[in-house]
Amino acid sequence: MIDLINKIFVLEDDTRYSIIETINYENKTYAYLVNIEDELDSMFKEVILEDNNYSLNDINSELFSTKLLALFIEKMSSSDDNTNREDYRELENIYKKYFEIYLNSQINLKGYDELIKNSELDFGILQQKVNIKSNLEEYLNLNYFYILNNFYIEKLTDEEKLILRSNNEEEIFNLIKNTYKNIITYTREDIPNKRFKINYTFSTSKESFSYNDELVIAIYYGKNTIDLISKENYLDNYHKKQEFLNDLSNNLSNEIKSKLDLDCKIIYLKI
Repeated sequence: MIDLINKIFVLEDDTRYSIIETINYENKTYAYLVNIEDELDSMFKEVILEDNNYSLNDINSELFSTKLLALFIEKMSSSDDNTNREDYRELENIYKKYFEIYLNSQINLKGYDELIKNSELDFGILQQKVNIKSNLEEYLNLNYFYILNNFYIEKLTDEEKLILRSNNEEEIFNLIKNTYKNIITYTREDIPNKRFKINYTFSTSKESFSYNDELVIAIYYGKNTIDLISKENYLDNYHKKQEFLNDLSNNLSNEIKSKLDLDCKIIYLKI
């Protein structure tokens, strides 16, 4: 398939989208597109070639939990400076580790995780973790929480990168506190210093979109472990879970705003 970057697609309502990035996965091509007239409007689609004509297909929402999402985020956030991919990933992992530890020291995410786990509403714990690189199990031993943001290490100075490698935890935590707002913010050269919406998932619902400078946290939970017997019991449990997560998400996002001065978008989904 030829290079699709900047290729224009015109939808049925005459809206025009331009391809910003593409990846190939399992012999299929996927694209990230942005509305030419409204940079806040973006989407992910599969690109199909038939009879020398290109078309766009919706992506199955289940794919957001596969390697596809991680590959897309990785490519869209790859560094243009002299840091090679291996070094970039190493620095990214170090930053991720200390940011998560710092975040938990300020917010006590473990406490929120326990509230979900101990709820009588029966939030199942995923037996196989969602395949994205920012789950919070690795360092914090959490069951439900994931950070969807990427960490844009290319924004650090050479001196700051040396601090990350230094093993001096006091200096590293000071670096995290002074840089996390900038490092989690996704920026685009064509619209500098402007807030816009992006989507870290493959869901097209409005709830899946967040601002580029927000901390984006996902709460993923599994199937019920208790047989609810009837459809009525199942629906009642579902609505109570939504109310529970709404309240918990509001409390968590307000606490993050108060203590870290970060806007926070929380997405929750049963997998």
